[in-house]
Amino acid sequence: MNVRRILLFLAALAAVAALAFLVLARGSFRWETREEPGPWPRAALMDDTLVLQKWLAVRGWRTRREGGTPAPAALPPDGLLILLRVVHPLTGPESEQLLAWVRGGGTLLLDATAAPFEDGEGTRAFLAKVGTTLVEVPKDHRAKGGRGTDTFDGTPLAVVRDQRWRLKVDDKAWTWWMGNDQGKSLVRRAEGKGEVLLASDLSFLYNRTFEDQDHAAWLARIMEDLKPGEAVVWSRPVEQALLPWVWAHAWRFLAALGALLVAWLWAGLWRFGPYLPSPAPGHRSILEHLTASGRFLWGSGGREALLAASRAAILKRAARSHPAFPALSRDERWAYLAQASGLPPSEIFEAMEARPGTAADAQAHCLLILQHLRHRLH
Repeated sequence: MNVRRILLFLAALAAVAALAFLVLARGSFRWETREEPGPWPRAALMDDTLVLQKWLAVRGWRTRREGGTPAPAALPPDGLLILLRVVHPLTGPESEQLLAWVRGGGTLLLDATAAPFEDGEGTRAFLAKVGTTLVEVPKDHRAKGGRGTDTFDGTPLAVVRDQRWRLKVDDKAWTWWMGNDQGKSLVRRAEGKGEVLLASDLSFLYNRTFEDQDHAAWLARIMEDLKPGEAVVWSRPVEQALLPWVWAHAWRFLAALGALLVAWLWAGLWRFGPYLPSPAPGHRSILEHLTASGRFLWGSGGREALLAASRAAILKRAARSHPAFPALSRDERWAYLAQASGLPPSEIFEAMEARPGTAADAQAHCLLILQHLRHRLH
């Protein structure tokens, strides 16, 4: 088994192990809250709307906390739903079910910028059902520090809310609203047997801000006409298993990674036909490089340069072996080379004399004679 097969086997084994891990991890990972010294008890650390629920209980409401998708079975009949968090943007059918619950007698207090999106994406479908849109207020028209004043029957209440977003509605379609020309911060109207209250932001109802400013008094004025009953605070984050969470937040990465893995495995799959023999191990010598360079030079029109270089090398070697060689005449030189190499003088003369226009096969013959002559000289 070669190295490539081993690598492919290990990659496939790792993929199977990862898939098995994800399947086994489904539903196995849960949030764990560790109690640490701080201003809030452990229950408040686990529930960021605990103060709101305690406040409702004191006022006579039977409260519970829910999360996930607002399913009709989880909504209180003829009760109150304070929707502060959604697990994903509400779809059209989910919004229609929620609106049907309101028409059946429920009261809905909805944060238009519900967590975790906080930009209107989570509630856009429901707002469209009731003819409302969320608009962004220009920066120069936003209150500094987020602090605003809502007036109820001449009583001003200080509220700190997100000043970025406001509700855009048809004033005639709503029986009561609070806001200005930039948009409304709160609108209210009857819907069937129930009632709908939409707020541009309700983030001040969480534990760390509910007791600040006039937030509790503001909520009391909103709910003063409601008869205490069952109230559901929709704010619990949904604990997703590992595989659904990864698919929901990184499905593009997983799809690209899967395509890359498939392409890599496909490139390494076995093909039809026999395997080519593996090249013999070892390092090539410098002579192979020189031979290849000479062949390239010979084939690209450099034959004359190779012949000239070979003749110069022979003359240089002959001068070393015979000190008087440079002073000899041409015929004496060729006679000496013929005697030293054992070649006929005619071939020495043919190889050492440069004649332009010589055919390629004749030049090749001359180069062979020069190489033989060069090896014979010591």
